[in-house]
Amino acid sequence: MYNNSYKGFGKKKRSRYKGSYGTVNRRTKMKREKGTTHLQVIRVIVAFLMVGIIVGGIIVGFCNYDSGNPKAIPHDELYVNDTGEDLLILVNRNNPLESSYVPQLAEYEGYSVSVSASKPLENLLEKAKKSNIDLTVTAGYISYEDQEELYQKEYDRLKKSGNYSDVKAQAKAETTVPKAGCSEFQTGLTVSFATNEKSKSFENTKAYRFLERNCVESGFVLRYPESKKSFTQMEGSYCIFRYVGKDNAAKMYSMNMCLEEYSSYLKSR
Repeated sequence: MYNNSYKGFGKKKRSRYKGSYGTVNRRTKMKREKGTTHLQVIRVIVAFLMVGIIVGGIIVGFCNYDSGNPKAIPHDELYVNDTGEDLLILVNRNNPLESSYVPQLAEYEGYSVSVSASKPLENLLEKAKKSNIDLTVTAGYISYEDQEELYQKEYDRLKKSGNYSDVKAQAKAETTVPKAGCSEFQTGLTVSFATNEKSKSFENTKAYRFLERNCVESGFVLRYPESKKSFTQMEGSYCIFRYVGKDNAAKMYSMNMCLEEYSSYLKSR
């Protein structure tokens, strides 16, 4: 296309001018056309460079964005484990579970526990056994229906004692045996321990001191510390432990936080 236009332009000039002037004019036009060609090539190169810069910027921006995506969060900050279970699920009277909620369960020494907590629990008790510590599990997963039955029994016991009105018996019962849907035993991540050691209180036993030293390493934390009643709205208990995973347990221990505090802390970040 370019050459055809050039030839047409030369012929037109030769028809008007004769002699050497026509020859000089053709040479001048050829130089001009070559200059135009070079300019067009330069423009094309510059355009390609600009496109490359823009595309590169987009790629870099996308990479930076992806680094803030939940998939890029370090493993120790993940809430959900490989089985898709939320290890930090918070259950209390303000955060009840549906009656249909049933976790994936595994059996351990006659008790059902979450598959996430099963192996860590087994390892913890095996370590206790090797250390000659008498430590057993007395409660694992409790269904919605069974929890309601436990609550009703505690309520009836308090009411029959004659020391509580209906309202006060209900409120008191909820601090030790939550209503159905309000108990973390329904998650399968909470277990209760006991020992055959002779002692008036579990917190004064070798078993409890063993748990204090080793629970975090196994991913467990004391669920209802006596000092955290204002957060948990539950009476302190030294025998109820909750599985949250090693990394979360270590952070909760280092910051002296119960699960309610830790949950709020994570949400505020």
